Amino acid sequence: MCPIECSRARRVLSARRVLPDLYMPAMPPLGLIARIRRALDRRACRRQLEALLGEDDHRLVDLGLTRAGIHQALRCADDPCRQLARTLKTKAATPSAKFPFDSQCH
Repeated sequence: MCPIECSRARRVLSARRVLPDLYMPAMPPLGLIARIRRALDRRACRRQLEALLGEDDHRLVDLGLTRAGIHQALRCADDPCRQLARTLKTKAATPSAKFPFDSQCH
């Protein structure tokens, strides 16, 4: 087969190829999936923190939390669970330091 016939055959084959009405690529956009995953994780975290607000103060103190600390984490714009974990990590590293929400602990 000569080069001219090959190029003509490719054009005929490509002209016959028709895309369906609903085109689904083999790989979904990974950035979109990651954003949806983060949003669902944040939503689940907020629900868990809101459930913790239903507990009594003594149980929260046993967990090392305070109501004000949970409210502060829920006001956090990015990730409330990460914010609460950072606060608890800082609190554990410096136990003698006074935090604004420690007044309910003792």
